[in-house]
Amino acid sequence: MMEECKLKGKMTEMALCDAWPELVGNMIARETSNLKLHNGRLLIELRNGAVRHELSYNKNVLIDLINQKFGIGTVIEINLA
Repeated sequence: MMEECKLKGKMTEMALCDAWPELVGNMIARETSNLKLHNGRLLIELRNGAVRHELSYNKNVLIDLINQKFGIGTVIEINLA
């Protein structure tokens, strides 16, 4: 059971990475160096401070977009690095 949950989480993370340009646009996707999803917390690593600033203002919008695409509760919190 535990392995099944871990596998589902990893598959969702991979699908989120694939859909990232569609969700945030190509410019922001190019400035994203890494995405990690763990227990509903999405860590977004960015190369550009201006993009980090933009996403910090739009965290709730981004959470809603992701949850619409992948299901409610997929992301409950976003952390930017």
